[in-house]
Amino acid sequence: MKDEGEPPEYFTMIGAIKHVFLLSLGEFSLDEYDKGDGEITPYLWVLFVVSSFLLQIHFLNMLIAIMGETFSKNNEINERARVKSHL
Repeated sequence: MKDEGEPPEYFTMIGAIKHVFLLSLGEFSLDEYDKGDGEITPYLWVLFVVSSFLLQIHFLNMLIAIMGETFSKNNEINERARVKSHL
């Protein structure tokens, strides 16, 4: 359990990078967002929602790229087989 005066994990640059990395993996530690200074809490929630949305878009684009590459390879193999059988 953290002390009340101790800053949150995402206060340092390394902690922020770790926090975003874990966010991209689906590990949410949102309990610290409501603790501490109430002035920064709305910004944390906005950043959380925006980063979650952008990470999902990025992962979906990666999935589409992987599927497109697989489809392209399969079409190339089918084309070669068709030309080979035609000859």
